[in-house]
Amino acid sequence: MAMSNYTIKNVSSAEQLNKLITQFVAHEGWMPALDDHTLYYNTDPTGFFVGELDGEPISLISIVKYGDSFAFMGLYIVLEKYRRQGYGLALWTKALESCPFSYNIALDGVLSMTPLYRKWGFVDTFMSSKAQLNIATASTKLESFVPLYNVFVQPANQVDFNKLTVYDTDVFGAPHHLFLRGLVDGPNTITLVASNQNGGITGFVAARKTIIVEEGWKITPLYADNGQVARALLKAILKKMISNDPRRTVSMLLLASDTNPDTMTLSQEVDAVLLSDMCRMYTKGPLDFAKEKVYSYASAELG
Repeated sequence: MAMSNYTIKNVSSAEQLNKLITQFVAHEGWMPALDDHTLYYNTDPTGFFVGELDGEPISLISIVKYGDSFAFMGLYIVLEKYRRQGYGLALWTKALESCPFSYNIALDGVLSMTPLYRKWGFVDTFMSSKAQLNIATASTKLESFVPLYNVFVQPANQVDFNKLTVYDTDVFGAPHHLFLRGLVDGPNTITLVASNQNGGITGFVAARKTIIVEEGWKITPLYADNGQVARALLKAILKKMISNDPRRTVSMLLLASDTNPDTMTLSQEVDAVLLSDMCRMYTKGPLDFAKEKVYSYASAELG
């Protein structure tokens, strides 16, 4: 193990992060979106670390801070040939040390990794599920859905961003405006907002194009005050996705399966296929967020 030739550095730019995401995340079979590098980096430019062996990147991790008390870890990858040699542990330790001890740190861990995370003080809280759906099929399934009351859906950039920030922060549980701004402004992202007859925001959804054309889009997040709003938003954004780029036929959701049972009901209604489960873990107990409004999380990498 040539640890003397192994250095850990902050990722220096969104462009560098893009190269690393393409190299690491796509290689692992994940589904990064076209604008993830800009969206992620601008949320917290200090929160990304790369491990280099003899100048070549072999590992990657993020620990993105929201406000002055919460952080989220993700993008933890070591290239396969360099695993179980201490490189990942060194990177993991560096990332944790970069975050003040007072912060509550969270992550979404695949089930095979949760025993390791427990050793570092992370505690299981609830499960979520990755799901895949066919856009055309799901759109057809929702075609007959009509909300029981008026749900006004419009592009997010036509809504007062301050009002949207208040709603998003309440649902997410921490200051989230930089991530939200990146979603609303993203050139390869569709964002919609649902409102009631009084103009109050009742839901938000984003669909982001992935770097792999055949795998299409990620619907992350999908927030809604109730099932009527969730279905209205999903129906509307599926139509937008089809008209925006009909080549893209498959989507991914990060379902809040434990904390909002209606997510599973909705996934069944649109014939979504569950792919894998993840466990949300925290170092200082569950974050106080509007769990019942979360149908799809914002990001497996950033929370």
